[in-house]
Formats: sequence, structure tokens, C-alpha cells
Amino acid sequence: MNYIKLQSRSLNVSQIRQKTDYWQNFCDKLNYKTNVKTVWNTVKGLKGAKSSTLPTLINDTKQAVSNVDKANMLAGTFAEASSDNNLDPKFRTHKLKTEIENPINRDDDEQHNRSKFNIPFNKNELYKVLKTKKTTAPGDDRITYEMFKHMPESMIDIMLQLINKVWVTGQLPHSWKHANVIPILKPNKNKSDPKSYRPISLTSNFCKLMESMVNVRLKHLLTEKNIINETQSGFREGRSTLDHLLRLETDIKKAKVRKQFLLAIFLDIEKAFDLVWRFGLLKKCKDYGINGRLFNFIKDFLQDRKIQVKVNQESSDEYDLNNGIPQGSVISPTLFNIMINDLVGLAKKTRSNVTIC
Repeated sequence: MNYIKLQSRSLNVSQIRQKTDYWQNFCDKLNYKTNVKTVWNTVKGLKGAKSSTLPTLINDTKQAVSNVDKANMLAGTFAEASSDNNLDPKFRTHKLKTEIENPINRDDDEQHNRSKFNIPFNKNELYKVLKTKKTTAPGDDRITYEMFKHMPESMIDIMLQLINKVWVTGQLPHSWKHANVIPILKPNKNKSDPKSYRPISLTSNFCKLMESMVNVRLKHLLTEKNIINETQSGFREGRSTLDHLLRLETDIKKAKVRKQFLLAIFLDIEKAFDLVWRFGLLKKCKDYGINGRLFNFIKDFLQDRKIQVKVNQESSDEYDLNNGIPQGSVISPTLFNIMINDLVGLAKKTRSNVTIC
């Protein structure tokens, strides 16, 4: 028995040594031309993880399709989630009429741009945000956060100049509004159904870096003006959805002690991020006093969003996203809080004794 344990231990040591040697040799051969997928597959293999299953989609004729066809089928399905076709016909008519009759223009008021929320960014803001960033997959530009962190001071200065150029003009590069989407099969779902896949969007880390800087200012403005309702706990620092559970539990116990009834209504918003009305969001931003360059950034950030799905290194055509805020974006949760902020007021109008959790 001891002999078997000794041999097993020796085998484990040998496997670890072989993996270490293989990894060292693999790293020595890495260069800027190395395919990112190859790196991740190697890491997963050394960890014992299985490779992800590629989509096994079929077309209407029940025949196998190429990777490009699969990518286009998935891209079309993901883009359809943000389509006007998902909207109630009456709201769709109202939306079209409102956007035509009351267009929302840029805010180039110089007085607004002199506020602390709209002045150019400084290096401290950039470093503070960069310090919080962890390694994530890059977008089209293939630039990672680690590259930014190891840049010399002179390159950081150039980065800041580019960020402030975008900030002053209010025009984001088109590549910043383009997402490479990786389809991930949902647990226990049919691999042949395009709706069984969850889209994971890979966007420019450079853009997300600037988003983070803008988001800090936006959240500061919302806090300073006390805009977000106190009952909102999602996507807020120092709060969590557990706050709502505790409130609900407290109300249930109070009702039980008082021998009263408690009616709870749970609201589940389908395709919440995908179907955000961009015009309505911008209108609320204006109403809340979000103006100048901060408003212009949000406005341009939401426009002309495009996705491209990749299946085994093959890409789909580009598909437009007609509604919604970007999934996986840094600033999207804050924008979503702005969008739903008046739900509390609407609920209060129905009955005075309604408690919002």
C-alpha cells in the first residue's frame, strides 16, 4: 500500500514538473502574433478544463452550416433582442413620433462646460481608475489593461490627450462602439437553438478606461444632486440587493405581529438593458441636469452601436443595435439606474401606503 502511495506521489510530481516545463517553453515562444485563443486554450488545458463547445446550429433546411453562417444566425438573434419589434405597437408609434418631433441635440453651452463635471480630465483621475482594472479580454484593438499599466509616463500623457480630445469633441471612435461577441451556451440548453446562447461582448479596454473616468464623475453628480432614489440599491457603492431582502423580511414580520396582510409585487423587466429607450434616457439626463460634455459623451456613446459574433475565429457581418445600453459596459449600470429612477414615483402615485423595496 505504501509502495502505491509512493508511486502515485512520484507520478504527481512528474506531472507537475512536465506542466511547468511545458508552460515555460510555451511562454518563451509567445509574441504579439500569438493567437489569444491559443493562449486561453493552453491555460485551460493545463488546469484540466474542457474546451468550450462550438455552436451546432442548423438552418431552416436542417443542414449543417458553416461557422460564418452560425455567426450570422447568432448575431441576428442577439441584435433582434434590441429591435423595435419587441416593443408594444402603441409605444412604438409614440417613440417614433416623439423622436421626430422633439430631437435631442448636443449641449455645447460653454457655461455648462466650465462646471467641475465637464472640465478636461487630469492624470490623477486616469491613474486612479487604471489602478482598479484587472486583466480582461481586449476588444478589436487587442490592447489590454496590463499594457496601459506598463506604459512609460510619456505614453500616459498621450493617452490622456486622446481621452480629452474625445471628451471635448464628444465624438467616440467608431471602433469603441463596436463589440466582438462570443456566444456562450446557457446551462442545459439546446445547442442548435440560437436563443440558447448568452452573448459575451468584448469591447475596447481603452474605451472602458474612459468610461470608468466618466462614470466616476457621473456618479458624483448623481450623489451631489441627490438624484437617485434612496430605495435603489442595485449598482450602488456600499449597497446591495440584500438591502431589499432585509426590508421585505422586516415588513413581513411587522405584518405578522400586527395580524395584517402583506401583498408583495415583484417586477421582472424582460430584456432590461437591451430595450432601454435611448431617447427617453437622454431626456431624463437633461431633466436631471446632466449637461455639457458629460451629456454629449453619453449621447454619442449610445449611438451607432454595432456587434459582430465570432465562431471559431470566423466573424459575422456587422449588426446594428437599435435600442438599449451596451451589455458589459462600465457606465451602463449607472445609466440604467437613471432610466428606472422615476419608477418609485409612479408607484407612489397609485397608493400612498405603497412601500418600495
